[in-house]
Amino acid sequence: MELEIIAQIIGFIPLFLSYVIFYFNDRKKMLFTKMVADLLSTAHHILLGPEGYSGAAICLINVARSATFMKRRKTKIGQILIPAAFVTFTMASSIFTWAGPISLLPAIGSSVAVMGYWCAKPSTMRKFILPGVVLWLIYAIAIFSISGIISNCLSIISMVSTEIRCRKEQRKGV
Repeated sequence: MELEIIAQIIGFIPLFLSYVIFYFNDRKKMLFTKMVADLLSTAHHILLGPEGYSGAAICLINVARSATFMKRRKTKIGQILIPAAFVTFTMASSIFTWAGPISLLPAIGSSVAVMGYWCAKPSTMRKFILPGVVLWLIYAIAIFSISGIISNCLSIISMVSTEIRCRKEQRKGV
């Protein structure tokens, strides 16, 4: 019971970071903030126990993904191979941490998000990441991650409100 309480407390730090990620309009700041949030989320999911291991493995892969994506290469092979490698690692991790079909939710959610985080424009990033966050929300509900539930809800609100704000700013500038 103590570990669950500690897990929930630790989970609230990435909750805040997940909320501010999508307000940035700078790709590198978004990726760095995501990397820190995922590192803390790894600890959170491990402390939740076996049902959280799939999430922990994927969060750890996401740390490497963000670090790699911050140094984005503009080669044709890199444009395909780097995201494909992270999708493969993410999906494979669900096999090694299998806790039933629930393990597929964070794997598929992060695989969709890979494409978003690879995009160069923050607005395109948000559009790809949104469906992945919805899958993580369902996973958080299933494993009873209070901070994960709140974090994913706030991420959805943050992405949608930032997209609305950016569109209004574009209309005013036109």
